[in-house]
Amino acid sequence: MSSGHLKFACLFLASVIVSVGSTAHADTIDTHGNICSAFKASDVADIDYLASGVRNINPAPRQVTCAVPRTPLLQGTTGRFLISGSNRPHATTSCTLFSYSALGSLLGSQSFTTGATSFNVLLSFARSQLPQFAYVNLVCSLTGNGNSILRGISAVAW
Repeated sequence: MSSGHLKFACLFLASVIVSVGSTAHADTIDTHGNICSAFKASDVADIDYLASGVRNINPAPRQVTCAVPRTPLLQGTTGRFLISGSNRPHATTSCTLFSYSALGSLLGSQSFTTGATSFNVLLSFARSQLPQFAYVNLVCSLTGNGNSILRGISAVAW
């Protein structure tokens, strides 16, 4: 192969690699429950962090708040979020997922309550409720005495 052909082949290969690397895509971001913190400062001592998630060790229900990292939505998609956790018998977990604009205006919210021993709940926002510069926050009420564990939340890219 002549040096001219070799240069052309190298340039062609480099352009293919660059174009593949710049393909638009969104990634699923999985976040452990330990990213959450007490919703109220006075409840800090009641929130317990485990290898498996976050729980409330006070006998009374307590709320945790969780920042939810995400990538901007691709054209034609909606924002989907998978919340995972577990409850002991007779315990419940209630969560609300919020979307806020960069200026702090509420754009939307979705809620659920479950008493399932193991749960994976999928919540979604319409594109209008999750523009490029929107922020997402999860607030969950956990049953007391360690009976509910919030394991994590995933910003799902599909």
